Amino acid sequence: MSPVPSVSGFRYYVLFTDDFSRYSWIYPMRRKSEVFTHFQTFVAMTRNLFNSSIQILQSDNGTEYVNNAFASFCTTLGIQQRFSCPHTPEQNGVAERKHRHIADMIRTLLHTAHLPPSYWTEAALTAVHLINLLPTPLLNWESPYAKLFHRTPSYSHLRVFGCSCFPNLRPYTSHKLSPRSLECVFIGYSQSHKGYRCLHPSTGRVYISRHVIFQEDYFPFPNLQVSSETPTVLLDIQPIAPPQPPLPSPSIPLSPPPPQVTSPSTDLPSPPPNSRAPVAAVPPATPTISHDEAPPTPSHVSPHATHANPILPSHATPLAHDTHVSTVPSIHAAPSGSMHPMSSHVSQHATHANPTLPSHATHLAHDTYVPTVPSPHAAPSGSIHPMTTRLRLGITKPKHPTDGTVCYPLPKALLTTISELEPTCFSQASKSHEWRSAMSEEINALLKNNTWSLVPPSPHHNTVGSKWVFRIKRKPDGSIERYKARLVAKGFHQQPGIDYGETFSPVVKPTTIRTVLSVAISRGWPLRQLDVKNAFLHGLLQEDVHMTQPPGFVDPDRPNYVCKLHKSLYGLKQAPRAWFHRISSFLVTAGFTQSIADPSLFIYRFGHNTIFLLLYVDDIVLTGSDNSLLQHFIDALGSGFDIKDLGPLQYFLGLQVLPHGDSLHINQLKYAHDLLQKHNLEHCKPVTTPIAAKVVLSNTDGPLLPSPTEFRELVGSLQYLTLTRPDIAYAVNTVSQFMNAPRAPHLVAAKRILRYVKGTPDHGLVFRPQSRTARLCAYSDADWAGCPDTRRSTSGYLIYLGSNLVSWCSKKQPTIARSSAESEYRSLSHSCAETTWLSYLLHELGVSIQFPVHLYCDNLSATYMAANPVFHARTRHIELDYHFVREKVAVGSHRVYFVPSIDQPADVLTKALHKPRHTFLCSKLVQPRPSSLQGGVSKIPSSPHISPQSS
Repeated sequence: MSPVPSVSGFRYYVLFTDDFSRYSWIYPMRRKSEVFTHFQTFVAMTRNLFNSSIQILQSDNGTEYVNNAFASFCTTLGIQQRFSCPHTPEQNGVAERKHRHIADMIRTLLHTAHLPPSYWTEAALTAVHLINLLPTPLLNWESPYAKLFHRTPSYSHLRVFGCSCFPNLRPYTSHKLSPRSLECVFIGYSQSHKGYRCLHPSTGRVYISRHVIFQEDYFPFPNLQVSSETPTVLLDIQPIAPPQPPLPSPSIPLSPPPPQVTSPSTDLPSPPPNSRAPVAAVPPATPTISHDEAPPTPSHVSPHATHANPILPSHATPLAHDTHVSTVPSIHAAPSGSMHPMSSHVSQHATHANPTLPSHATHLAHDTYVPTVPSPHAAPSGSIHPMTTRLRLGITKPKHPTDGTVCYPLPKALLTTISELEPTCFSQASKSHEWRSAMSEEINALLKNNTWSLVPPSPHHNTVGSKWVFRIKRKPDGSIERYKARLVAKGFHQQPGIDYGETFSPVVKPTTIRTVLSVAISRGWPLRQLDVKNAFLHGLLQEDVHMTQPPGFVDPDRPNYVCKLHKSLYGLKQAPRAWFHRISSFLVTAGFTQSIADPSLFIYRFGHNTIFLLLYVDDIVLTGSDNSLLQHFIDALGSGFDIKDLGPLQYFLGLQVLPHGDSLHINQLKYAHDLLQKHNLEHCKPVTTPIAAKVVLSNTDGPLLPSPTEFRELVGSLQYLTLTRPDIAYAVNTVSQFMNAPRAPHLVAAKRILRYVKGTPDHGLVFRPQSRTARLCAYSDADWAGCPDTRRSTSGYLIYLGSNLVSWCSKKQPTIARSSAESEYRSLSHSCAETTWLSYLLHELGVSIQFPVHLYCDNLSATYMAANPVFHARTRHIELDYHFVREKVAVGSHRVYFVPSIDQPADVLTKALHKPRHTFLCSKLVQPRPSSLQGGVSKIPSSPHISPQSS
């Protein structure tokens, strides 16, 4: 892995080397997880080019090669995987030597051309191209190209890397008087064109041209680049295609341009088909193979794997002392003979870059000076004229070149967006005034709180590291609210039993939040929101924890001392538990009672006045019967903790709370928009249902995803979206079952949910005030044996408090049901258990509800089993669920009713539905935000209402 990312954002490369001919193919990568994707592409390329398959793949034991997806792919194609012994790099000697050869050439090319380390990818591609064409003593002074393709390569097209060049730019000129060429820097050979790649440093543009004049004794890059005082910031652009062996077809001569300094080459070999798309937008020509000479048939491929660590020039950022270097694959040679097997020797070397902090920012004491970055000069404005144009209004359309060019980023091109980027380390944040202020504010709060004291380090104590985490806090409309810098401890350095013990800390349940909001709206109580600043810092530690001094705020008088923590800090494993113990003790002392049903709910009663407090880590929702009592409590809470009164409840845990008359609408509009933007689906075409009605997902359908990270992140985000979206609960539950080994159809199904959210981003729950005593109503349903892999059933239920939906669930049953009645009865027992817990919660809240609780089920057999006290052979195996529901029915707390399937709203939680049915049922669950509400919301039949319980 390179310590410096390239201009295209690459940090790694994987190298596949044929062990017989030593011919190599290189693929730059941004992440090591891309190895599997490139190997699949490489296998397809070898099949097409050589009409043969790889036999043996040798690599090291890196996780990019030792995983289920990679092993399954090799097994399917009959490729034998071989691994070198641990800590035995000599068994991977071909890969190691090839990597060292490439690294030496990269360093030489960059030094000679005076190019910065960020151009190491161009140097690596050129180095591999040259190595493939040059003779080697390993092959009796035959080149890898000649050994593989049985023809002598042409060298007339080769030019000095980094030299001055003048491409023919006549097609790019705007008028007749414009220059026909510009001085550029030669940075390699195009892999999909018969031409050279010429970089114009002052604009960052790369021209791909066939007609180029070279001045090979002059290296102009230092004189052509734009001088800027701004830090270099890298953009993530499309990667550069790796070089491939030229096809055994005659080269096409180039037309010589007028002689100036050096005449251009007249013969440039045609590159072979590339497995990756080039940066330029011009589609590559279709590769062909001449019939007079067929390439050799590859029969034995053994790749050696080595993590590439391209050696950069001496002025490049040095590697950190703990940089991990792993080995890459290489392909062992097959036995020689008349048939030359093409062994795919894979050499992949990867080294992780750990940029060192600037010397001026490593010893800052507390909130002292952090060096600033000079602000850039404003770009010169255009001509002044009275006409209002789209350019003057800032309306521009990005240009996408289709002429084979690519633009590299320049520092000034990022000045309009860099302020909105969240830095990942202290060295980046120290260059911004906003982040420096945020770090100073955090350090001041820690010192004011007496969080630690500096002590000499001791070998008898475990010392954990520390780091900065930066986040931009935004308002519901997406605008920036503040810059937040958080000092966190590296809790993964902690050792159990030494510096931490128990770590569990409760958080409020979503059902509790919805229930309390429903009660507050019904009673007309105000809703307030509080935020505890540096909440975890208030927790008292029982263990001795030592931490390194904060990066950038090291005490200059005692730089070797460590921080002995007196109070908890973010990142410590016991921090949430310590904070919850501190706040709960304070509330109990103040007269609050901790709820038994939900430990994160605290209730205060004084005479006829009541306060409910919901605690989710450092976010607090407060509601009560008296405004003055609420304010008095907020003042008392502020005396013990540093709190921020956010006023009326508007935005809580990603939930937007919008009052609308006497009702309340809760949605996750901003979260949905952020989710769509994160996965590049903000402009996708919406669909009307979250899951296709006739598509059944299975564990064996489709190919495995090369990198399951995107799928897992997407499904995890969708699970949080179900806090206010019961209409997608079943679809999310379905795709969540494939987190272990996701496949392509599963990712398509997950993105379909986002397409559904795209059409309904502002849908959410509506809570209306009730005027009568409430009744709990539960609708339960089950889809018998719906899973095609396990034949387990899916349970689903909806629970209403009056007309307000407060709880729902869509979940696969843990065991197989032998009949539809059994699956329905188990779902009935789940809804019965949830309503029993809700009745306890409502009793603690002082809400009177009507008994019995109504349980609605659309299966007659299940309703008969709840009322029938006699067992028989068909119900003996579900005796436990039977006793639970039957007992509730016998004591009169619950009663089971039959509801026709057409009136069963829980149907949307157990199966995929067609558009009309799905739309009808969802209208009973969620509604658009208040601006779209007209005339109210359809109500679930016969829903009683809530009234305050008299004390």
